Amino acid sequence: MFNFLVPIIILSVLIIVHEFGHFIVARRVGVKVEKFSLGFGPKLFSIKRGDTLYQLCAIPLGGYIKMAGDEYGEYKGAKDEYLAQKPANKAKIIFAGAGLNYLLGFVFFSFALLLGIPDSTTRVGEVVSGYPAFEAGILPKDKIIAVDGKKVEFWIEMVGLIHGKKGAKVNIALSRADKLIELEMPTKLEAIETTGGRHEISLIGIKQGRLKYGLKDAFVVGIKDYLKTTLFYYKTLGLMFSGKISFKRSVAGPIGIYYITTGAATAGLGPLLYVLAILSLSLSVINLLPFPVLDGGHLAFIALEKIRGKALNRNTEELITRVGMSLLITLALFTIYNDMVNFSILDNFLNWIKSFKR
Repeated sequence: MFNFLVPIIILSVLIIVHEFGHFIVARRVGVKVEKFSLGFGPKLFSIKRGDTLYQLCAIPLGGYIKMAGDEYGEYKGAKDEYLAQKPANKAKIIFAGAGLNYLLGFVFFSFALLLGIPDSTTRVGEVVSGYPAFEAGILPKDKIIAVDGKKVEFWIEMVGLIHGKKGAKVNIALSRADKLIELEMPTKLEAIETTGGRHEISLIGIKQGRLKYGLKDAFVVGIKDYLKTTLFYYKTLGLMFSGKISFKRSVAGPIGIYYITTGAATAGLGPLLYVLAILSLSLSVINLLPFPVLDGGHLAFIALEKIRGKALNRNTEELITRVGMSLLITLALFTIYNDMVNFSILDNFLNWIKSFKR
């Protein structure tokens, strides 16, 4: 039950914050908000305060706010309706959801540093005896700056390059007391068990360090590292869309989020807040992509309205939105299927079916 509830609570928090961003700015610029809903489907509970109906629905995988006059079919031209607003006010409302998610991510990130998390940089925390890194002379606190000539900033990208060596030698460039050291060493193939099944990866025998700061440093370092993480996220998106890294291995759907969040929750509050920060950051960045249906798509329409001096043709906008919705649904189905493959759920299900035929 704990494992089931953790992802739902986490997603609910992120969604409430996102929708609250839209809600509070809409109210601030004078737009009437008719409904604030957490979840979809049958209504479980509702209460009305002022002009707004607040409700909790049975399916807790999403949420929304309903503003007065936010659809052409019901727009009457009243000054408290969304479509009656100037482009600047519309943009503020749309941006506020992702903006608040981004700020929340920073708060989670800083508190995670205060409590202690694994070091996401390439600084070595521990060197394991009997492995190539130990034999080659790598020491704790060494900072790896390149793998096979490719610059690395984050632990995840560094180990990704090493894990994929398939037992071949690897060239490591590292910094020690501001001195550059270059080493060549073999890698050791080992089979490991993960939630995605049994995999064979290459290892050199190094482990992550741990970061923990005082109150002041947690926020100072948090600003710098959160911005670096944001840039890394955009860099990864660029590599993914250009085909330079695998799309299948780079995205996670609801099943992937389930495994990630439950794993973080068992590791402690610091790691859990760190995962919350990354999920909140991801939600912010993805939502601002200029894709129809997403907030970034709406901002693109608003920008066109500002440039043209009038809104895009209604039929054209609705057509683009329908196409975008179809693509988004397709992507959602793909991520679910991808999760089932990556986490061996599909194979386990098929094996379970086959067991009835024996």
